[in-house]
Amino acid sequence: MSWHTNAVLIHDDFSKDIPGLLKKLGLKVLAEGEEISFDKAASSSNEQIAVGVVDGWTSLWGQELITLDRDTLVKLSRKADIFEATLVGISAAAGFTWYSGGKVVRDWLIIDGEIAKDDGKPLKFEKAAFKDAKGDDEQAVLNLLADLTVPFKSLDAMRCQVYEIADE
Repeated sequence: MSWHTNAVLIHDDFSKDIPGLLKKLGLKVLAEGEEISFDKAASSSNEQIAVGVVDGWTSLWGQELITLDRDTLVKLSRKADIFEATLVGISAAAGFTWYSGGKVVRDWLIIDGEIAKDDGKPLKFEKAAFKDAKGDDEQAVLNLLADLTVPFKSLDAMRCQVYEIADE
């Protein structure tokens, strides 16, 4: 399966103020939309930002997340671990960034079979995630997402609220 989305999972429950979180992330909310399934939130048809909370993690999905300011994520990671994923099947791009303790701990990206970023020491689960993915970099990133944040069983059960975001 080929994904075409970006994700940011923050180990904190922002369910009481999602618009405030989005504003903190530099995104201007124009309107609140419908509630959708995780499957729709993570699909390429989601042209907005979809946000859900499960197992103590606030999970944001959408192509617009690629524009988030890294310094803001670093600041947020002082209080909560953050996993950021990029999955773009059309360009064979797959990557992740792990933020913890107010810094970027690991930053890895592959595009069309070429390593574009490989900063920081490999994470504890990284070797196993890539081995289990059997050469599928996209699957390896998804394996890491599940190992470090929320299992896909929980994500699959999550409902997400859609937010229309202003174009910059």
